[in-house]
Amino acid sequence: MKSIESFDNPKYKLAISLIQSKYRKKNQMFLAEGLRNVELAVDNPKTINLIFIQEDRINEPRYSNIIKNMVDKSFVVPSKLMETMSDTVTSQGIVAICNFESFMIDDIDFNNDVLILDKIQDPGNLGTILRTADAAGISTVICTKGTTDIYSPKVIRSAMGSLMHLKILFIDDYESLNILKKNGYKIISSSLENALDYNVLSTIQSKIAIVLGNEANGIDNKLLNLSDLKVKIPLYGAAESLNVGIAGGILMYKLKERTLF
Repeated sequence: MKSIESFDNPKYKLAISLIQSKYRKKNQMFLAEGLRNVELAVDNPKTINLIFIQEDRINEPRYSNIIKNMVDKSFVVPSKLMETMSDTVTSQGIVAICNFESFMIDDIDFNNDVLILDKIQDPGNLGTILRTADAAGISTVICTKGTTDIYSPKVIRSAMGSLMHLKILFIDDYESLNILKKNGYKIISSSLENALDYNVLSTIQSKIAIVLGNEANGIDNKLLNLSDLKVKIPLYGAAESLNVGIAGGILMYKLKERTLF
């Protein structure tokens, strides 16, 4: 197994560059940190470009299993290099360079519900929403222009590996969402104004594309105008609104009631 010792090594330099969004976009690559994230990436070998494992972890069973399966792409590094690649206070000693997976609107599985994210800005919220979508059985997520970088370290950490399970698409204009309507979907937006109680979701038998909006400004009016319906979650206390990640979880699990009961 090969090792990397120098800060001048090109592979190490590539990894460090991917901490910045502009280089992630330029190289179409991102860093997946942590043992579980890397294990999930290994399940899809085309995703993995390189793996860096801290020298004092290589004999631990789960790490050695990764090395066994990806020996040609695995490199041992000293702790001083690993520390600079890690975005966490306590590193697990493993980081992978992964390739972006590109999906187009035609790659949607038009048999299942879809989640649309309109300009979600907070990385923690976005990661939580992606993890919840995965848990709720939603496999396709559409992000509108202005949604924060899904490949940022905080999003990947918050998503807890779910990024590896989802088809995530990016669109530049709302009109492209009309393909959902042509395939029998109802676009339903989360909104506090002129909206029905969210319990209506469990009564709708058609396929649904649920929309969550920007934390500060909500859903863009152009997207609201495309929507077939607006729903709201009741607020029983003094709070003016729910965190978008919490609201998304409630709505996505409400959708599941159609198949569970």
